[in-house]
Parts: sequence; structure tokens; C-alpha cells
Amino acid sequence: MVHSTVRRHYRTEDGKKQWIRIRRLRCKECRKIHRQLPDAILPYKHYLAEVIEEALESREDAPVEPDARTLERWRKWFTWVRAIMEAVLLSIQIQAMGLLQKLYGDETPLAARCGKGGGWLADSMRKSINAGYPAYIPSLHVVRG
Repeated sequence: MVHSTVRRHYRTEDGKKQWIRIRRLRCKECRKIHRQLPDAILPYKHYLAEVIEEALESREDAPVEPDARTLERWRKWFTWVRAIMEAVLLSIQIQAMGLLQKLYGDETPLAARCGKGGGWLADSMRKSINAGYPAYIPSLHVVRG
């Protein structure tokens, strides 16, 4: 059930700030309020998922160069969340196919998706969050003096 909307900003490929309205939904079962983010926006991230994806892949044709500290935070965050996304994707495969083995041989499900077209980061993150796993590391958000 729709509860309300909130404004949220994000940064585009050229670093410009854009605003969007995000719906807030109340869960009928737990009564908690959740934000319904579009696929292009990751939780707790200000840049579009595509921009972060390109930076993580270290693509030279990436349209924006984040500053060194931002890139370092993204890499630390991805290192932490990668194992969670791997487990969720493998679990989905096992459940969907009824198999108790990897479907990609030696290549993990996340590795099979990286670098093969846009959208792998947002899709994997959405599946992880929908499976109940967190999307951020609280210790990375500590203000340094």
C-alpha cells in the first residue's frame, strides 16, 4: 500500500545532480515502510548503478571519474557485498533449477554476469536485498576527522 513519496537525488554519468520522487510503501504483513527504488538507483548510493558498475569494472570509456575516496569506498563496499550477491544468485539458481551444483562450472554466478552488458550490479543488488541481505557496511559510513 502506498504510504507517501519522498524526494531523492542521484548523480548522472556527467556528475550532475538530478531529483526523483520515490514511493514509500507500507508492508501489509510487517507494517514497516519501505522505499521503492527504480532499478537504476542502488540503496545508499548517489551515483546511478551504471556509473558505479563502469567504475568497478575500471572501464576506460567510463563517462565519469569519481574522486579517489569515492572509488575506494565503492570498491570496499563491493568487496563486502560481492559474497552476499554470489550466495543469493547461486541460491536462486539452485532453487529455480533444482540443482545442487553450480551451473557455470568454475565460474561463479556473479563473475558470469560482470562485464557482459549493463545492469548486472543493480539486478544482483536488487535480488540480494529482496532476499533479506543488507546493502551497506555501517563502518564505511563513519565520518573521518
